[in-house]
Amino acid sequence: RGPVRKAKRKDITIKNGDTVYLMIPYKSGITYFYGGAQNNVYMWDYVEGDDKQKWKIWKEKGVDGDDIRSGDKVKFENVNYPNYYLFEPGGNYLGIQATSKDVAASWVIEIK
Repeated sequence: RGPVRKAKRKDITIKNGDTVYLMIPYKSGITYFYGGAQNNVYMWDYVEGDDKQKWKIWKEKGVDGDDIRSGDKVKFENVNYPNYYLFEPGGNYLGIQATSKDVAASWVIEIK
C-alpha cells in the first residue's frame, strides 16, 4: 500500500449543520476560540482537548446538508450551549448570546 493521501483543501467540503472549531494560526501555534470568561464573552487561547469550543455552522436560508462556500452568510451556534450564537458585543471581543437562529448575528465565511 502506498502512503496515506492527505486530503487537499479542495476535497474538503463544509456542510450546513457541521461542527467546526474557530481558530487563528499564530506563529507560536494555533489558538482556539474557547469559553470561560464572564458575561458570555469568549477568548482566544492555546487550549487542548475538551476546552476547545465546538460550533455548529448554519448557512442562512440553508437546507441541511447544503455545501457552504466562500461568500456564504453563516451563523455559529455553540455546541455546549444550544441556542447560544456567536456575536460581537463590541470592544474587540466576541461573545455568545442566547437567541434564536433567525436573529443571530451573521458572518460571511471565506474558505481559503
